[in-house]
Amino acid sequence: MLTFQQLNAFRAIMLSGTVTEAARQLHISQPAVSRLLAQLEASLGFSLFERHKSRLLATREARAFMAEVDKAFIGLDRLEQAAAGIREHRGEQLVISALPAFSLSLLPQVIARFCRRFEEVNVSLVTHRSADVQARTRATQSDIGFADSMGPGQGLDHIPWVFDCVCLLPREHPLTRHNTLAPQHLHGQPLIQLEPHLDPSGRVQQLLAEAGARPLTRIHTSLVASQAALVAAGAGIALVDPFTAEAARPLGLVSRPFAPAVPFRVDVLFPAYQPRSRLASAFLDETLAWIRERGIVMADQGSSGPKISTGK
Repeated sequence: MLTFQQLNAFRAIMLSGTVTEAARQLHISQPAVSRLLAQLEASLGFSLFERHKSRLLATREARAFMAEVDKAFIGLDRLEQAAAGIREHRGEQLVISALPAFSLSLLPQVIARFCRRFEEVNVSLVTHRSADVQARTRATQSDIGFADSMGPGQGLDHIPWVFDCVCLLPREHPLTRHNTLAPQHLHGQPLIQLEPHLDPSGRVQQLLAEAGARPLTRIHTSLVASQAALVAAGAGIALVDPFTAEAARPLGLVSRPFAPAVPFRVDVLFPAYQPRSRLASAFLDETLAWIRERGIVMADQGSSGPKISTGK
């Protein structure tokens, strides 16, 4: 039976011309190379070399056999290249599904960093409502999903995240003099809110009612990104997630913590019943690193809520 060691020794002799040089290249002794060659010849049933004045001359059979051995080694080289491509993620695809609040704030920043780290990876970001993010991830059409918290779903592995919303303001707004804002600070202020059926608008209404605060609520929208754009246009102020607030900084906006906490909940989703892809894990690590670098701290499970960095 032929072995890789025998074929490797034969190929090294053919390419170098001597047993001595072949042994040096293979980092084994000359007797070991000679022994492998003898074993190969015994297995093949014909001689591969003739000795002439202390030199090895390849036989006609050896030259014919070498052509076939080269084909095998080319195949091995291709396997090594394929393995390197898998190891280095060359030509791989990462598909991310996300709710709009993440697609328009957090994820563009993380994807830019991720692509600088993995230059050969192709990334696809698709934006859907949360139910569709769940469905796509469950069907393995997405490697990782970010959706409104809807609880554990069948066919999904999920990691719950919770953050505190912050109050988004124009940089020169009078309320920026406060380190933390409360519901009573919103009394009489033009407050841009999400549609009543969307989270976290229910919690906001509860806190305002408990504090007896009555802001001016003339504008409602279904997208958090639209809240930020409206604040930048001078239409009012808004309670938004910290990622939207971070993305709005170039618009000349600042954020202040808000208490009592208004939670922003999101689930990070992966297809269940299969190993998590290395790329999806790497992307999650990159996302967490971006969050930590900006001082945005997630809540521990069971705690009252995360603490968000201030004054940005």
